Amino acid sequence: DSSTTENTPVDNVTVGKKLAPYNPTNVECVHMALSMLSISPTDVLYDLGCGDGRLLVEASRMHNIRSIGIEYDSSLCERARMNAEAAGLSEKIEIIHANVVDVDIDDATAIFVYLVPEGMRAMKDTLVGALRRGCRIVTYVFSIPDLSPTETTVYKKSTKLYYYAPM
Repeated sequence: DSSTTENTPVDNVTVGKKLAPYNPTNVECVHMALSMLSISPTDVLYDLGCGDGRLLVEASRMHNIRSIGIEYDSSLCERARMNAEAAGLSEKIEIIHANVVDVDIDDATAIFVYLVPEGMRAMKDTLVGALRRGCRIVTYVFSIPDLSPTETTVYKKSTKLYYYAPM
């Protein structure tokens, strides 16, 4: 597997331009996002900017689904892999060390995204394509530019989750 780094020291290698700071999603927002996405056992969930993999672990634990996390920071990839392994879910969760703009997400049926506005702009065409294929998307904090969400949920008066239904 080319994505494992077992013999490589964790040295905080990044791939491409930083499209979001590490901002861990709290557990309540994770559950809200998964509920908004209406995850089912046949879904393939992508987390774009997966950080430590907490949403992937929770989704796979709760719904027994295959999930893929994309993260540009190698140290966070390693942490996400360790979290998946600690949860006994490393067979269900794949962590890819890459820039989200370079990854094929055509098999996604549900997507969770945390990227800053510049990252959202860079991913807009890809995300719209996913919606047209029938994918469901939840974005965390920032919305997809020039696209009206189907639903917006506010957590603790400030943190927004945006749901986009398939087109």
